[in-house]
Amino acid sequence: MCIWMCSSLLLCFCISATHANILTQSPELIHVSVSNTVELKCTYENIVPFCHSTSWYKINPRTNKLVPMTYSPSDTSKQGDKTCILTIKNLTLKDSGMYYCSGQHSSLTFIGNGSKVIVTDQSEPKLSILYSPNEMDTSEVSLQCLVSGVVPSQVRVFWIIGDKERAGWIESAWTDDTDSAKEFTRAHISLTVGEWNSGDEINCTAEYDGKNISKTLIKWEHPGSKQMCSLLLFGGCGAAALSLVVTILISVSLYREMHVSKTSRGLKRKDAHYKSSSYDKKSTLREESSSVVGVGVDHQLMEKC
Repeated sequence: MCIWMCSSLLLCFCISATHANILTQSPELIHVSVSNTVELKCTYENIVPFCHSTSWYKINPRTNKLVPMTYSPSDTSKQGDKTCILTIKNLTLKDSGMYYCSGQHSSLTFIGNGSKVIVTDQSEPKLSILYSPNEMDTSEVSLQCLVSGVVPSQVRVFWIIGDKERAGWIESAWTDDTDSAKEFTRAHISLTVGEWNSGDEINCTAEYDGKNISKTLIKWEHPGSKQMCSLLLFGGCGAAALSLVVTILISVSLYREMHVSKTSRGLKRKDAHYKSSSYDKKSTLREESSSVVGVGVDHQLMEKC
């Protein structure tokens, strides 16, 4: 077992030594602005290079796998007898990453030491702080600071609690699993309940392009208080709605009573008018009958005379 392990280590050392002597890349690190051009060089040390057979790869930061690059022959050139050059134009933020060249000699394939390209623009990172306060009987509160708009390798994220700088757990993540996904930085930190309730200001700070950009956490009330406020708000809304319904019902009832009262008054007036008319008619008939009787008596007296 020991012999096998030693042999493997020796083989890896030999391959690495040969790798270092045959194929090197430059520059190892380069900063470039958006829309500019960068040249990546791949130099063969001990063999004659064939630039048309040199391949270029980029590491997919989401999968950490080497992905062959697509480029036109006009993007490649040769410098001297040993150096092959790849030219990348109109750079965007997504062009940031690690690039590798690959060449073959006999039946062996060699890969360069890599060139790291960092593309920057004038935009500033966007920060947001997320948290979910735990119950008071737990031991800590977890916070997350999301930094978007910049490549994670270009930014340093840290926390400032009160007047003390605190480091947390930093990771890079992606918005989704597609090729158009955007990478962002996520910084984690855990605070004790005492630190959370101390009243110290909590800031997430992103250091980018020589500037510090901070986001201050605005705390909500304790979860119990928040729930109480929610209950009070819900109860107040319910009471207001109930009062509105009762008011509407009372108004409708009063309207109906008024309508019925008006209707009954109208009927009484009509009935009284009808009775008055009947009485007037009866009086007229009585007067007419009296006059008739009086005329009959006068006739009788005249005949007697």
